[in-house]
Order: sequence, then structure tokens, then C-alpha cells
Amino acid sequence: MKKIPNSEKLRGGYYTPFGIAQFLAAWGVKSSGDTILEPSCGDGNVALEVALRCRALGARRPRLSAFELIPEEAAVARARLQQHGIPGEGVQSAEFFSVAERLLKGGTKFDLVVGNPPFVRYQDFPEEQRQLSFGLMRQLGLNPSRLANAWLPFLAVSSALVSEKGRLGMVIPAELFQVGYAAELRRFLARVRVLRRPRSVGR
Repeated sequence: MKKIPNSEKLRGGYYTPFGIAQFLAAWGVKSSGDTILEPSCGDGNVALEVALRCRALGARRPRLSAFELIPEEAAVARARLQQHGIPGEGVQSAEFFSVAERLLKGGTKFDLVVGNPPFVRYQDFPEEQRQLSFGLMRQLGLNPSRLANAWLPFLAVSSALVSEKGRLGMVIPAELFQVGYAAELRRFLARVRVLRRPRSVGR
């Protein structure tokens, strides 16, 4: 009998190891003034490393916008920043695709979009989020498949929020380069020039 997924798995709760979070921050943050978006920050592993990198480059208040669906996790992320003397108001408890819809309408772009999107199978992806995320993908000219895991719309929508000379650093599975339902996204990323050969450890 198939095991019933636990709540962590259903919401895609796979957290970023310290080494990868550090790598993403060192690779992605180029100046103290970079504007940074993290779509799904969990308990703050990447957000903290990014903020620390900004501070090391001279930023007094990192220009970080981080979002997390689960309020308790967002609170943990804020507390971790504050423990290091970094203001925590950049971390908000919010559903990313609703935020992204407003950002896209306003033409907001970021120098760095970074993070580790949730890994949720289509059948476990909440209907409201799925409809909104797929709608945003269609606005970008994509045709999402019912086979798609939640990481795929996170990656697609995140890429649309990167500035012209910005950077996109996301922890994603190797299936991006393999499965059929990601083929259209591969072509899309290549067109917007954010797809590069991976230089870090993949999933």
C-alpha cells in the first residue's frame, strides 16, 4: 500500500543545505545595493546567507523581499535574521503567486531571484495556487501541463521577475533537462537567457 505523504512532503518542505545556501549567496549577490527576491524562503536558510553576503559587501539594510506561505516558518526566518542584527521586515508570510501577479503588473524586477522552490506534485498542489500560477505562466506564453510539479511554475514566474542584467539562482531537479513537461520551459529560459550549464550541486 502506498504511504500517505506527510504534511512536509505535501507542501514541498525540502530545505536548502547550508553549503548550497552559501554558494547561492556568494554567486548571486554582486553588490550591497542588489534588490533580491526569494519566492519561498522556508525557515530562512537562503535568506540569511543572502542577507549576510549583502552586509559583508557594505549594506546596512539588505534590499531583500522574501515570502513564505507558512506563517510559522516566516516567523522563524525573520527571527534568524534578527539574531544576526539584520532587520526582518523583508520576510513576509504570503502566497508567492499572488505577490508575483502584483509585481508583474507593476513591472517590478530584481537583480537576483534566488531560492529553493517547493516540490509538490500536481495532484497535491492546492487548486487556488495552481490556477493562479498556471494563469501567470500562460501570460508568459507558456502552456503548463497537468503533469507539472510546483517547482516548474515557481521557476517560470521567478524568471520573469529578473532584471535584464540580473541573475536567477534556484535549486531545481535535474528533470528540468530531462522530462517532457519541462521542455517548453527549457526553451523559454533559453530565450530569456537565464538558462546556463549548472555549476553547482543539483538535486
